[in-house]
Amino acid sequence: MNSSSQTTDRARWSFRLAVTIWTSLLLGSWLLAGRSVAGELSSPLSPLHSWLATGAVALLGLLAEIIHRIGSPSLSPTPRPLVATLSLAPMLTVGLILVAPSAPVAWTGLAVTSVTATLVLYRNTVRRQIVHARRDPRSSRPPGTSVTPTQPALELSQTLRRHRDSNGDRLDGDLTVHWRHGQRHQLVHVPFVPAFEELPEVTCTCEPSPSDESVRARVADVQRFGTRIELRRSGPADHRQSTDLRISATLSESAHRAA
Repeated sequence: MNSSSQTTDRARWSFRLAVTIWTSLLLGSWLLAGRSVAGELSSPLSPLHSWLATGAVALLGLLAEIIHRIGSPSLSPTPRPLVATLSLAPMLTVGLILVAPSAPVAWTGLAVTSVTATLVLYRNTVRRQIVHARRDPRSSRPPGTSVTPTQPALELSQTLRRHRDSNGDRLDGDLTVHWRHGQRHQLVHVPFVPAFEELPEVTCTCEPSPSDESVRARVADVQRFGTRIELRRSGPADHRQSTDLRISATLSESAHRAA
């Protein structure tokens, strides 16, 4: 007998055993419900015995679900509605019949048993949600914060010139920033290679353009190794446009000595 035949036989026997358990539980719960409606349950069980009987039915229903899953490993991690109904319905039927409304202990036991059985039945689903929450970086983000969407790659051409003499260290740059249709904001990073020994003084200006006079530039951040320039438009670009930008980073000798 090959492995595929063994797997098929195992699945068939597991399915038969699970169906037998589910059928027995359903028949037993329906029989108990019929006797209760007919008034033949004249001597109700104690709260403890009611809770134990409900727990036993729940365990048998979960056992049938486990047997069914072992025989069919390709099933979805989330139980199908029919499997969940066959596993939980007998427990709820027996519990509601045996538990006396005036017995808080029995009602508490029924509630605990129902919640526990449901969690065990959907254990794989709950486990996947917990793992996903641990892996999701948004779950550890402080409340009130938001994620900035990734901006498209910046289209930039730049020419940088570095001058060093007795008066200090200076970098001049001519940049051309290309706008995409609909863009209103861009951040441009200009590296300083090599880095300045101290924080330089950075200025930036937009070259006047007859076709586009709506761009404003400012120095957003300055570090020894580079600067960040922020460009904003008064309105979205209606077509592919470009802006010429001139920057200057200066570290004078007197400022270097003072630092």
